[in-house]
Amino acid sequence: MILVCLRGDNAHVDKEEQAALAGAVGMVLANNEASGNEILADPHVLPASHINYTDGLALFSYINSTRSESYT
Repeated sequence: MILVCLRGDNAHVDKEEQAALAGAVGMVLANNEASGNEILADPHVLPASHINYTDGLALFSYINSTRSESYT
């Protein structure tokens, strides 16, 4: 599973560690409104992609619009 997380309150490394414990093999970190278009080049625990707020809105919209729990 690839987990999509919203950037925010706690460190992304903490989010990745919890995702890995839940069985995720990768993560997409989507900026929240406050972080907007800022993209950081940080080390990650899992293979990860960091996307801006606008792209995050589109991704969450797609995820919430489908009944399927798996994507290709």
